[in-house]
Amino acid sequence: MTNDKYIIGNQGKTEFTKQEITEIERLLTLLRSAPSHKQKNIRQQLRDIGFYISKYGIGLTVERFRNMVATGEIKVINNNVGTIHESTEKENIKISVVYNNTSVNFTDFKN
Repeated sequence: MTNDKYIIGNQGKTEFTKQEITEIERLLTLLRSAPSHKQKNIRQQLRDIGFYISKYGIGLTVERFRNMVATGEIKVINNNVGTIHESTEKENIKISVVYNNTSVNFTDFKN
């Protein structure tokens, strides 16, 4: 449950790779134990990943973050960059290309 009073806009992403999730957890742990003069740099590192704490309210902990992942509020996505999936269905060929976590589909019909 978020504290809506302190949520600012619709910033950042809600889908992250497994590696990004691990890094966010590490940075949240550092953030909660860091002196105030080092917190600004850690928050910037989180924003560089696309994670904005302000989107989820004040006092976000690693435990709360993990709960959001478990409930699907934050999604874990596959990070297969540059992979190609091909399938044939009757008279057409469908190719799906995943690049930078975005899937693009191409369909070509056989003559």
